[in-house]
Amino acid sequence: MDQGSRHANQLGEFLKARRAQLTPAEVGLPVADSRRRVTGLRREEVAQLASISVDYLSRLERGRVPASPTVLATLAQALRLGDDQRAYMYRLAGKAPATKRRPTVQKVRPAMRRLLDQLTETPALVIGKCLDILAWNPMASALYTDFEAYPAAAPELPLPPLQRSHDAGAARGLERSREHLDGLASNGSRP
Repeated sequence: MDQGSRHANQLGEFLKARRAQLTPAEVGLPVADSRRRVTGLRREEVAQLASISVDYLSRLERGRVPASPTVLATLAQALRLGDDQRAYMYRLAGKAPATKRRPTVQKVRPAMRRLLDQLTETPALVIGKCLDILAWNPMASALYTDFEAYPAAAPELPLPPLQRSHDAGAARGLERSREHLDGLASNGSRP
């Protein structure tokens, strides 16, 4: 038996052992059968959690196919592996452990900043892909909260409920909105 097939068999044994340690309830799967023939998770359940085919998982466990780093990452997540277990699994597969990506800092482009500056009568926010608030205009600040008061290290704080503001810009925008709605009501139109 060569070194590669021994590692593949060790990887398969590790996957089977870890599968046996978990229950469907621990991974968020419904428990349909009270009479399970296997302890732990079934191969089908792990394949579903890892978004791979049952056949591919079966071949991995038997050492017939090599595992790609992507498949190892999804299996690590599906099997709820800790950092040490994850590193061990990658070593068994003969792969370098996946490094955790540093989050990229999103920046507002100058064109978007100019657009926000031009929206003087409408509250506007620029929200990043992680739902953090990247930029805002004075109307948004008057309507929601003073975003400048939040520390730069915590831009993902949720928006507080609407606050009353005595800001002239917010009052002017609110008055225009009311006039618009009154105009629609007097014409018999519905908003």
